[in-house]
Order: sequence, then C-alpha cells, then structure tokens
Amino acid sequence: MKKYIIPTILIILFSFLLSSCAPQTEEKAKEKMKEKGYSSIDYRADQFSETPEKEGVLGGVLFMNPVTENYLMVVYFETRADAKRSFSTYSDNIKENLDIGNVDFQAVLSGKMIYIGTDGAIRDFKAV
Repeated sequence: MKKYIIPTILIILFSFLLSSCAPQTEEKAKEKMKEKGYSSIDYRADQFSETPEKEGVLGGVLFMNPVTENYLMVVYFETRADAKRSFSTYSDNIKENLDIGNVDFQAVLSGKMIYIGTDGAIRDFKAV
C-alpha cells in the first residue's frame, strides 16, 4: 500500500501543474479569453518595433476587458531561447510605455511566449 502513495501524490501534483499552464497557441488563447469577456487585437511580427529583440517574434495578441479593466499583451516567439533572450527588454519596454492610470503590470516568461498584463488578466489567461 505504501508503495502507491508517492506515485499517487506525484500524479496529483503533476495534474495541478498542467492545469495552471497558459494556452500555448494563439487560437486557444483567443478562444479562452473571448469566453471570459475579452476582445483581442492581433499583431503581426512586422508590426513590432525594429529592435534586436524583434528577432524570432512570430506575432502577438492584445487582450482587453474594459468591464474589469484587465489587459494582457502576449508575444509569441519561434523558440524558447528567443523568448528568454527578449524577456527583460520586452517587459521593461511595455511596462514603461503603458500608462493606464494606477494599473500595475506583471511580466511572465512561459515557454515560447512572453505575456505582460494586469494580475486579473494573467489569472484569466492561466485559468483552465
């Protein structure tokens, strides 16, 4: 009986980790956020500023929910290395250039994407 306890606990922990993951494709993200009342604006890779950090960018999506005043910008990259290399520059740049009253923005690196947004929008994005 004891030999089954640890594997059972590991399976439960692993399922919790999977359930808190953000959607990894743009289509899934749009569908999920639309269900939560967000509208979205798509950005192509060529619409990002001409910087070294533009390398590897596939595109992005801006999600907005004016009712709850939650906002989220998701930038998709070709590889995890591209996302990791660009994380600090993108997060600092977007935080500095977004001026929406007293709203605090958080930045998250997750696989091949970076997302920056309000706490509520990040929770909605990660929610199952």
